[in-house]
Amino acid sequence: MEQTNKELNNQPIEKTSKRQKTNFKDLTKSQKIMIIVNNSISVCFSLLLVGLFIYIMSIGDPNNRMVSYICTFLLYLAPIILQWLFKIRITPTVVSIYLVFITISAFCGSCLRFNTFIPFLDKIQHTTWGYIAGLIGLFYLCKTKEIDTLKPFTVIVVFFAISMATASIWEIIEFTGDTFLGQTAQGHPDINGVVDVTDTMLDMIVHLCGTLIFTLHYCLDRFTHKNLGITSIINDFKIKY
Repeated sequence: MEQTNKELNNQPIEKTSKRQKTNFKDLTKSQKIMIIVNNSISVCFSLLLVGLFIYIMSIGDPNNRMVSYICTFLLYLAPIILQWLFKIRITPTVVSIYLVFITISAFCGSCLRFNTFIPFLDKIQHTTWGYIAGLIGLFYLCKTKEIDTLKPFTVIVVFFAISMATASIWEIIEFTGDTFLGQTAQGHPDINGVVDVTDTMLDMIVHLCGTLIFTLHYCLDRFTHKNLGITSIINDFKIKY
């Protein structure tokens, strides 16, 4: 005898986890290679930073790089930790772009002090991160909602807020390190112990410029209905890895 609609409705519905990631063995060969390379880079640089941290602490941290080493260490491990914690698989392309930026900006720029020797490198890095952080916000939307059902304005507000939040968090970390650990990420204090906040505000401004560039790129792609790169990125972000 066929079950009535009422009986069917009363049956428990088996829920599937939206966060369940694809098994590694089911990925394509190129995806597997990218994931292995990304994880290898993360682990190798993290171990290198542990060694460098032990070294600079043994000689007294002459250049006030302790916080930079700790933060960069955590940044390298962030993709692995987030994927394990939330049981997701971040798009390998996003992780690759992220690791390249962290290597150039945090490792070379801050830990190895390239920012000290190359004029405006720090501001270029903050501007670039403004664009990349907007991209990360877009990735978040593609993984948590059906982005096609959202209005473009809503999408812009969300990825813009996420991008600016990352800039705020980073500047708070720098301030905390300078205030409580004697670092000089925001500059050297004057004779009264006060640090000029000009560098911090300039970092926030150029980050804003980078985010606005990404916003303009998104708007041109969406409102002209031409694939200027954002459409391809969104389609890639929608793929379940």
